[in-house]
Amino acid sequence: MPNLGGSINVTPSTGVAVGKPYPLGSSLVGIVDRPLVANKPGAVDLTFGRVVSLPKPTGAGTDYAAGSKVYWYSGAAVTGVTGVQAGYTIAAAATTDTSVRVTLFPGS
Repeated sequence: MPNLGGSINVTPSTGVAVGKPYPLGSSLVGIVDRPLVANKPGAVDLTFGRVVSLPKPTGAGTDYAAGSKVYWYSGAAVTGVTGVQAGYTIAAAATTDTSVRVTLFPGS
């Protein structure tokens, strides 16, 4: 797959750690590659198709099949239609798993 995307400059109101998802609007999630400092410009990676591990809820109803559409909502990857569209799972995740592997696709 070609490297589509790149990075975009943002100025967050709070700091964001490396590796954390950063929602942009309602249909795009980037990943922080360098720490973002509150109220200072910084870059968020938007490489479409990038595979990342995202936290997910545990418990009943939180098992995800491979290929499930996921959204970033309240600090976790969820499968409802709530939150910012993030992408698709690349592997199944059980109800006891605390994270899920996701390939990022905007507006998915």
